[in-house]
Amino acid sequence: MMTKLDKELVARFIDAVAKDHAQAELMLQEHPQLLNARWLRDASVLHHLAIELQTDGVRFLLERGAAVNAKDKFGSDALTEVSALGNLEIAELLLEHGADVRAISDSFETPIFSAVRSGNAKVVELLLNAGADPAHRSPIGKTIFDCLPAKDSSRRAIYRVLEKFAPPVK
Repeated sequence: MMTKLDKELVARFIDAVAKDHAQAELMLQEHPQLLNARWLRDASVLHHLAIELQTDGVRFLLERGAAVNAKDKFGSDALTEVSALGNLEIAELLLEHGADVRAISDSFETPIFSAVRSGNAKVVELLLNAGADPAHRSPIGKTIFDCLPAKDSSRRAIYRVLEKFAPPVK
């Protein structure tokens, strides 16, 4: 459990990573444990900044070795949540730094399920190119086709991406 001072320190670090990298660097020199500190929902600072769509902050932390696959208290990682938000740039950064494209959260959510549900065909394609399993089934038999968005244009775009990854018909 963090003390009030610890929470304040982490909050200041998050602010510095988002707005002032020189200050964030100084804070890391004094408190190296801030790199993988936990914040709300027990999410890492990296995870928090990723879902806040702070691309420069995410890059800053990744370049310094932040744990890319850390999970929050719900067992969810940053890539899964960024995929749900449909943010291609941060998803690319996370993957470039070793994010697990096949991660499974405690609720059996995966990055590809999240990306399909978001309706963002570019993120779906990125994840499939990075090795996501288009045939993955949850323990209750759910597939990516169960996650398709209702909006026709998004569904069609995702189907076009999935066609590229379908095995050849014999």
